[in-house]
Amino acid sequence: MFQRIELNTGLARSGLPLRLLLLAWGGLAILSSASPWQWTTLAFLGLFLVDRLVGRGVRLRHAPARATLGLDGVLRLERGGREHLATWTGRAWVCRWFCVVDWESLSGPRRGRALVCAADNHPDDFRRLRVLLRLAPGVPAP
Repeated sequence: MFQRIELNTGLARSGLPLRLLLLAWGGLAILSSASPWQWTTLAFLGLFLVDRLVGRGVRLRHAPARATLGLDGVLRLERGGREHLATWTGRAWVCRWFCVVDWESLSGPRRGRALVCAADNHPDDFRRLRVLLRLAPGVPAP
């Protein structure tokens, strides 16, 4: 039986092709409109600005980090040389490709979510995480 699960959190690096596809699709939609060149230029600037702002916000909220989840519910997050100790709240969203784990800090009133992508983790560790999150603490195994 395992005592802890070592995980990589944050967004998977595979998001760039999707982002480029959405930008190309938006660009084609703008070019296909029958607008004057001034409106077309403003639309391209708006599309680029929205992409940058949304991308920056997502990268800041889901920056890559290293996490260790113990069976006792303690989550240790290591991000940028700093370590945060937190407890798993028991709430999580689990699917085949990623999991979202809610946590609360042990040192203060801080709360957050850790995004764990299957593509960034060892398959056995991700499978163990999915089993642990689905069974939840205090729920007897079938």
